[in-house]
Amino acid sequence: MHPSTNRVLVPIPAYNEEATIDEVVHRVRESLPDFDLLVVNEGSRDATGQILQSLGAVTATHLCNLGYGDGQHRPEQVQHVCKEGMNTEWDVLIGSRHVKTRSYSQIPCALTGACSPASISRSEV
Repeated sequence: MHPSTNRVLVPIPAYNEEATIDEVVHRVRESLPDFDLLVVNEGSRDATGQILQSLGAVTATHLCNLGYGDGQHRPEQVQHVCKEGMNTEWDVLIGSRHVKTRSYSQIPCALTGACSPASISRSEV
């Protein structure tokens, strides 16, 4: 992608991902170096939060698991999706493995959880 005034935020939900979160963050940073990254720690009870802190990842922490995640998208797919969004001048583009059509009726009710309270932190390494 060419530099532009547009900024892209890649949110990554994480729940008890201590075994994989390091690799996921590195893959996203490698594949999408010009994009902003936000890891949403879904109330993990393992070392996910500590690993994110050691990586210096910008993190929003939910108090409980809201049920997002499970390897929704590969980082390598994000640029293609973003190019389409920028070519159509959309303000917001949300990828979902649950949507089968381009109709709002297919958006799962669980997306309303995105408005739940969370704490956001940026770790300095």
